[in-house]
Amino acid sequence: MDNKSRTIQTKFKIAYRECDYLEDKIFKKDGVVFKTHRYTTSELMNSPHHDKINAVTKKIGSDISYWEMSGKLSHSEKEVYHAERDRIDDTLHQLNRNIQNREPTLWEKISRVAEEFITKIMDNLPMLRELLTYTGKMLGKIPYIGTAFPVLIHIGRKSSHLLASLTKK
Repeated sequence: MDNKSRTIQTKFKIAYRECDYLEDKIFKKDGVVFKTHRYTTSELMNSPHHDKINAVTKKIGSDISYWEMSGKLSHSEKEVYHAERDRIDDTLHQLNRNIQNREPTLWEKISRVAEEFITKIMDNLPMLRELLTYTGKMLGKIPYIGTAFPVLIHIGRKSSHLLASLTKK
């Protein structure tokens, strides 16, 4: 393998490293009893790692085009580039599938059901919106409940945020 082929592979290592960083974040969880994924699907799909991978591969593609136009790229070097480009594309595609298809934690499933339930109530009983918003805010301010009943606080905060977004409609 010649120097330019090694250079091409070395440039792709940066993109692979970013893929590894992104992969490490997919299944990280926080919490002891009420476990949730540290990063949401949206945060992972729009992460700086994606931006860096795209920037690196775009720069490599630009370099390859320049080398090819100036006659400094052999057929075998071009094949190395295409193989690496396809490999990084496959890796990124698999990472995105893992992000989209990861199993929610039990607490995330419960929270989602609670949010859907509150949304249905708000759609059908709009006067209840103010009461639940006020209750959610008050639960968040009571220190004893905050330490003794984190579930109530979490639901209270979630309902406040959800209700605030619904009142904006």
